[in-house]
Amino acid sequence: MAKTIRLEPLHEDQRRVYRGLGRRSVLRCGRRWGKSALLEIASANWALRYGWKVGVFAPDFKKSAPSFRNLLHTLRPAIAQSSKVEKIIELKNDGLIEFLSLQDPDAGRSRKYHRVLIDEASLTKPEMQHAWEQSIAPTLLDYAGSAIVAGTPKGVNIENFFWRLCNNEGLSEHWDAFHAPTFLNPHLPASELATIESRTHPLVYRQEYLAEFVDWRGVSLLSLENLAPGGKGVPFPVGVDYVGAAFDTALKDGQEHDGSAVVYFARNSMGTPLTILDWDVFQVQANLLPERVPQILARLNELAKQCGARFGSSGIYCEDKGSGTIVIQHAESQGWPVQAIPGDMTALGKDARAVACSGPVFRNEVRFSQLAVDKQTLFKGIMANHLIQQFCGFTLADAQAYKRADDLFDAAAYSILVTLNPSF
Repeated sequence: MAKTIRLEPLHEDQRRVYRGLGRRSVLRCGRRWGKSALLEIASANWALRYGWKVGVFAPDFKKSAPSFRNLLHTLRPAIAQSSKVEKIIELKNDGLIEFLSLQDPDAGRSRKYHRVLIDEASLTKPEMQHAWEQSIAPTLLDYAGSAIVAGTPKGVNIENFFWRLCNNEGLSEHWDAFHAPTFLNPHLPASELATIESRTHPLVYRQEYLAEFVDWRGVSLLSLENLAPGGKGVPFPVGVDYVGAAFDTALKDGQEHDGSAVVYFARNSMGTPLTILDWDVFQVQANLLPERVPQILARLNELAKQCGARFGSSGIYCEDKGSGTIVIQHAESQGWPVQAIPGDMTALGKDARAVACSGPVFRNEVRFSQLAVDKQTLFKGIMANHLIQQFCGFTLADAQAYKRADDLFDAAAYSILVTLNPSF
């Protein structure tokens, strides 16, 4: 007995887009609108109904893995053979769905497809234009096939393939553009979306949920007014849950003496969730960094007493790369409380790290202590409050970013990420 395959129904706005798809279509949509689901269901329909060959491209296999698993499950009765290694599903009617990673600049060569789908296109590399022209577009030649490109905006960047398609900038062919903000998904609770809007920085909300291209150049999301209203910090909190420290030890550009920084914080489930208590920034050879750990732990013990930390100190959080790996390994041998910052946090670029921290800062969940605001130290010949200078002075899409000191920015950002876990 033949088994019936039922595809998930598209919601009304997904149907609007599906009906309007042309030879070249680009979909700009907000988070949770359902772009990946639309591409998944469309590819299944085309392969099942018409026996078409569909190529699904993504920045890497990790981003397309959920769709591959879903299609394996949904199409099981119609599958002739499949390969989890080659990421390919072949149907009994000769239909085919193949997943490819754009990490390979030659992905698509020697293939031929009726339909090409590119998901998370805003996250593609600058070479994506060449990959499209030289490797992907030729796969559509045999069947006069169509292409659908989908993504969520990620800043204004005239070199970004997705931005160029959405704005028909310098293209040899016209692309039909579709705009689909998050709120057009009727399955999402309107009240929940309203809560997200009220708790998210307006520019972040415009980009992530309204699917607008936001020009981040020169924009700082980490306002001192939110962290220390009126330029005044808060007293040390009392009766906190615990205190901890984020230690940034990264070496840049092979410099023998690079900046390292530590930010001390207090986490509290009552009152302000996170208070930046103190900070330090210094230059030292990488092999001498482990000697700093006992000093940091001693300062944490002092702060735990001053803040009446109920659970004492959580120890030090440190990046597990570069000289940070040396610190972690040495700490383990000594039995010191040092732990690695989760990899998904350290893998973020600095701009993405700032965006992730912007929500708690915007919601006034983070405060600088008066000590942290008043403090000034000499670092690389400059006497200043380097915490405020680096963290509050951080701007997105800065072409000169490689020249600026950012050790305290990283340490402060990790303090927020490991305690409040925004976006994770």
